[in-house]
Amino acid sequence: METSNLSFSARVKEEIAKILPKSRGEQIASLAALLYSLSALREGPEGEILVGAGPGQDRAFRKCFTLLKKGLNIDSRLHYIAQSQSSDGIVRTEGEPRKYGGILELTAKDRQRLFDIFGTELWNGTGGVSPGLIRNEKCLKAYLRDTFLCTGFVSNPGKEYHLEFSCTSQAHAKQILASLYMLGKSAGYTQRKSRFVVYLKDSQDIIDLLGYMGAHISMMDMENQRIRKGVVNTVNRRVNCDTANAKRTVGAAQQQIRDIRYLEQQGILKQLPEKLRTMAELRVENPELPLGELGQLFDPPVSKSGVNHRLKKLSEIADKERSANQ
Repeated sequence: METSNLSFSARVKEEIAKILPKSRGEQIASLAALLYSLSALREGPEGEILVGAGPGQDRAFRKCFTLLKKGLNIDSRLHYIAQSQSSDGIVRTEGEPRKYGGILELTAKDRQRLFDIFGTELWNGTGGVSPGLIRNEKCLKAYLRDTFLCTGFVSNPGKEYHLEFSCTSQAHAKQILASLYMLGKSAGYTQRKSRFVVYLKDSQDIIDLLGYMGAHISMMDMENQRIRKGVVNTVNRRVNCDTANAKRTVGAAQQQIRDIRYLEQQGILKQLPEKLRTMAELRVENPELPLGELGQLFDPPVSKSGVNHRLKKLSEIADKERSANQ
């Protein structure tokens, strides 16, 4: 599938799925995240272990398969299965994991190796990953990266800022929450039905976390979108401000012109000093101009405060005359 056809969240996962940790500690942390988050561990009929992956977890599924081989030298059989109900029960057929899910099949001997390395927490599905497997910052990066690969979602930054980890156990969610707090991120926590969700809403926190997990292309994409959104918002604010100022200018000018017309009708305008008569004439001829520009039409130019003073004087004379004629 072309990357351009993927959602932003899928592009992030596509990017981090390609990151294979090099050191053994990082490989163990990645595998702990993958094995725990896939969360469908069970024993087969002959003591073998089956690691299941649900629909849409194909990237995590393949990465787990690769790391078991490269990191622990464990050969697993990879099955993509489709499940459909028939008259004689569940029918399994070959298919794509994006649609159907899949199973990693390991021997009983390899099961014991995983048990020794990852402990019982990996099997009971409630206690979170053993803290001893996340030994340093590199291990923490690997753990968060592949936990996100299995359980994460990030919205299109062009629409909103939201990143989350959706977990099957509260302990797992609290472990992720603690990790994000340790990184100085303002993470939130909530429960949605049977899922425990850790989330980020701050755009800078999300950008930082994407970079921390190694999704540098996606991080830059989000940063660029944030900049574009900021520019658009700034332009819109300025346009709205200019529009509001223009409306105020026109409204004030209309009242000033009404006052001038009234003075003209009463025969008072021609009796006023030349400065006020010139002011009245320029305002009537230029109703759209703000005070500063109106002052530039005088010879010599008059300051904005000077124009305001003369217009106020005209309005005061008009108000006084109206009061006298009531």
